[in-house]
Parts: sequence; C-alpha cells; structure tokens
Amino acid sequence: MLTEFERQSEISAASASTDIPGKEVGNSTGFWKKGTTNEKRARTLGVDTKFIDNYGLKIIAGRAFGDDFGTEQTNVILNETAARVFGFETPESAVGQQITYSDGDLTVVGILKDYHQQSLRDDYDPIVFYANTGSWSYYSLKVTTSDMQKNAGKR
Repeated sequence: MLTEFERQSEISAASASTDIPGKEVGNSTGFWKKGTTNEKRARTLGVDTKFIDNYGLKIIAGRAFGDDFGTEQTNVILNETAARVFGFETPESAVGQQITYSDGDLTVVGILKDYHQQSLRDDYDPIVFYANTGSWSYYSLKVTTSDMQKNAGKR
C-alpha cells in the first residue's frame, strides 16, 4: 500500500503506524528493566522505518529503525519518559540495554525526544516504539500540491 501512495506525484512522503500523533496510543503492556522485577506500564506504538523522520521526531541517543526491518523485531525505541520510568539514568545509558515483557527480551536501540502525542495539555506518556511489519491501522501522507481540492477528486 505504501508503495502505491509513494508512486503518486502529489505524495512526497508516506509512512504507516498503529497509531498517529493527535490520538491516544491505544495499546499498552507491562515491561521491566532486564534484571529487575519492577514492572512498569508503557504505551506501545508500532511504526515503520519512515515514521520518525516523516513526523519530524528526533532521536536524541542511539538510532532509529534501519531499512532492514526484518532484523529489528527484537529492538525498540523508547521515548525519554519511558527511559526514565524504566530507571535508565540518561538516554545514552539506555541504548544497548534490554527491557523485558511477557514475550521476551527487547534491546533498546534509540531514545526519542518526548513529543506531545495528544494535546499539549496532556503529560508525556511512556511509549515503547516497535518495528511493525504490516498490521497497520494508519497511513500518514505528506501531500504537496497547489490545488488540493482538484487533486482530491482524481482518486
């Protein structure tokens, strides 16, 4: 589906995710820092490799998900709040560490600067971003056109 969108000349960027900014992240699960038993709840957000860049989000430590998405299935990116909630002292100290959940261990590969997922009035939720490979709920498109109304009627 994304490749179909990207073939359209009016679409400059496309990405897919399980939720989108502006909406509460609907899923959450319990995680704990490897080697501890102190479970913490965090929201979980499945994203593709382009989501972070397309929304202008910033990795402050580590890296984003790579293009070889198949190798990213046991890797996660935490937002700053999640890193603090899990007990990491700094964003840099979280990179390369593991968090655990009911299905096993996950390696933290990056820390994302906190952003307001919902309203500016809402506090930051701890969010664990995972590499989703196809169970998408949302497609986000950056559209570049001088006549949106005219082009909307083409489809």
